[in-house]
Amino acid sequence: MTIKALHIPLYPIVHVVLYQVVWFAAVMGGAAGLWWPALLAAAVLLGLHFAVRSDRAPVALRLGLVALMGFAIDSSLGLLGLCRYVGGLAEGTISPFWMLALWPTFASLLDDVCS
Repeated sequence: MTIKALHIPLYPIVHVVLYQVVWFAAVMGGAAGLWWPALLAAAVLLGLHFAVRSDRAPVALRLGLVALMGFAIDSSLGLLGLCRYVGGLAEGTISPFWMLALWPTFASLLDDVCS
């Protein structure tokens, strides 16, 4: 059984607005040492994004790979001493969850542009 894609008028605009909510939740939550606001906002955005897509499996794979790549890049920068993360593991050298939430949500914006 396939689930039909949801149709939302002006979805690309809604998507950009929701991305801004994720960004602010990540930055403001991260500054306060909180990881959960970013993950909650990202879950809402990505849940809606998957609801409007008919090609969910390749999108999930792509966004998962982007999240892993982003985590690796951010953590590498921290481990090399080029940055420190508020709320990060290992004294701020490992990328925190609030940073991780930004990568797949940003990459999801490209689905609207490239499809």
